[in-house]
Amino acid sequence: AYEQIVDSVARTSAGLARIRDIFRITVPHERAAWAACPAGKHHIVSLFHGTRNPNLRHILHKGLIIPKIATNGSRFGRGVYFADQSRRSINYTGSHRTAMPRMMFVADVALGTPCQLAGDNPILTEAPSGYDSVWGVQSWSGMDEFIIYNTAQQTIRALVLFD
Repeated sequence: AYEQIVDSVARTSAGLARIRDIFRITVPHERAAWAACPAGKHHIVSLFHGTRNPNLRHILHKGLIIPKIATNGSRFGRGVYFADQSRRSINYTGSHRTAMPRMMFVADVALGTPCQLAGDNPILTEAPSGYDSVWGVQSWSGMDEFIIYNTAQQTIRALVLFD
């Protein structure tokens, strides 16, 4: 698993991330919710989720949550956002100008049948009818993003520390 993460970050970071370390992560109640949730399990992928250092403790204790107020925008509404390109998630990890490492999670995400959307839909609170998730095709950054609206559709597997 370590080598897969190293390879995936190297292929998708555009040279923006020099990995310091990778830790295997299990948030017990999150993992239990994942095991009990059948939604989207017919299509599971490993994706990245970037975060700022001050959020780490809360995420390790509570898992990823759907915030009541979006701190980084909400192009596709209130959900948990992921990327298949690590450079997309790096945008949410804070400044590279500090000596502290930046952090990014790797999670298994049950996308199931994603609804592909190219335009904004900031009022979403769930995937459109008949779909399990949203696939935001080429967002403002030119990269895709993936959104789930049920936190039990993901489980954190690893934490990547990088420069």
